[in-house]
Parts: sequence; C-alpha cells; structure tokens
Amino acid sequence: RGIGRQRTGSVVSLDDSEQQASRSERVRSQSVQPTTVTTSVLFPPSFSLSPATAWPVQSASYEATFKQADTDQDGFVSGADVRDIFLATGIQQNTLALLWSLVDMKKNGMLNLEQFALIMYLIENHKRGRPVPSVLPPNLIPPSFRTVEAPAATVSSGYTMDAVPTGNEELDALLREVEKLILDRREADQEIVQLEADMTVKNSEIKNLKIELTTLESTVTQLEKQKGEAEKRLEALDSHIAQLERTVEQSKEKIKEEEKRLNELHSQITQNEEDK
Repeated sequence: RGIGRQRTGSVVSLDDSEQQASRSERVRSQSVQPTTVTTSVLFPPSFSLSPATAWPVQSASYEATFKQADTDQDGFVSGADVRDIFLATGIQQNTLALLWSLVDMKKNGMLNLEQFALIMYLIENHKRGRPVPSVLPPNLIPPSFRTVEAPAATVSSGYTMDAVPTGNEELDALLREVEKLILDRREADQEIVQLEADMTVKNSEIKNLKIELTTLESTVTQLEKQKGEAEKRLEALDSHIAQLERTVEQSKEKIKEEEKRLNELHSQITQNEEDK
C-alpha cells in the first residue's frame, strides 16, 4: 500500500532487536552452552493451530464491503479506510480499539479480507451481548495466519510471551527487553487506533458544526433580505400616509373656503330680503 500508509515511527521496530538477538546468540554460543531459544520464540510470525480447525467467520459476507474500502485494490485496508464503517456500527471507540488490536496480528496497521471479516464478526457478536475476548481464541485465528502445530514450549499462541530462562544473564535480559518492546508496541497500536477514532469523531463534529454554521449564515442572509424588503414596504406605506395626510389637509382647506363662500351667499340673500 506504500510508505505513506504505513505508521512508520509510531512504535519501536523489532527487526533490529531480532537481528541483535541473533548476533548476540551466535557470539555467545562460542563460550556458553547452546540455548534452545530461537527468534521464532521472540517474534512468532503466526499462530500455532491446525489449518483443519473450522473457522466460524464467513469472509464472503464482508467481501463487498472490504473491496469498497480497499480503494487502491491492494488487498489491505488501513484504519483510515474503514473508520467510518466501524463507527457506523455504534460500538464504543475503546471497544473498537481493543478489537483492532486483536485482529491486527502483524501490528502493521493493515487488515486483509480475513482480518476485516474477523473484526466485523467480533463487532456483531459484541452487539449481541457477547464480551470482547482479551486474547483471540484459537478457533478465531484466520486460516492464513495458522501454521503447523508446534509444541507450546517453543511457540507462543498469544500476543504476549513468557521469557524462558536460558541460564545466561545477558540473554535473559535481552529476552525481557524484547518482551517489553512487544507489549509497548501493542499498547502504542491501541493508542493509535483510539486516537484515530477520536480524530474521526472530532472531524465529524467539526463537519456538523460547519454545516450548522452554513445553515445559520444562510438564515441570517435570508432574514436580512426580508428585513430590507419590509423596510421598503414601510417606507412606501409612510409615503402613502403622508400623501393621504396632505390630501386631507387640502380637503379641509377647500371645505373652509366653501363654507366661507356659502356664508357670504347666505348673508347676501338675507340682506336682499331685508331691503325689499
């Protein structure tokens, strides 16, 4: 998927630790009794389980959703690709982070179809009231991550490992340090998933606020337009009222003049009658 989609620098790389452990073991083997501890114990690449063990997850049920999220069609999806799908399930973010840590077995921040189907299967189980397992049960390990069964003393079946004392102080200290790095890496991955989920929620809140702001601005603009139209109507009404008032005053003046003329005529008529 490219360098840009890998979370480089987010956790301590264990590759150098593995090489250092191998070099140190080769050097010490010249002076001490050979040990049975190998790098496969320190960094189990997969899980010990018979491929014949039935896997209850139906990958085909989630294949269409996976292909839709896998925009570059490389067979993997990142947290950014599927965050909307996960958040749409309504599951709490801390629970989603725990589920991601369970299925991201390589701790590279990427899921293939089987891992995606598995986390969706666990989400559905959780929505039905089933608790989230603290360690992935053997029967839920995806077939592509299974290997030929090996003795429990040489291969770890979980995310943590128990350092087997070798009798060599330096090697035991190195084993403890590597175990600590593995645990720290898991915690860092969980924190990253949580932060990504938090960021998605915050981005969604910001988007909603922007939409609300745009709506409010549109409403204010509409109200201002209505206010301008109302003011124009009020001005027109005021002008009309003023015109009516002027007409009334003019009518009053005409009435006074007519009354005066009538009075004069009445007086003239009265005078004429008296003269007769």
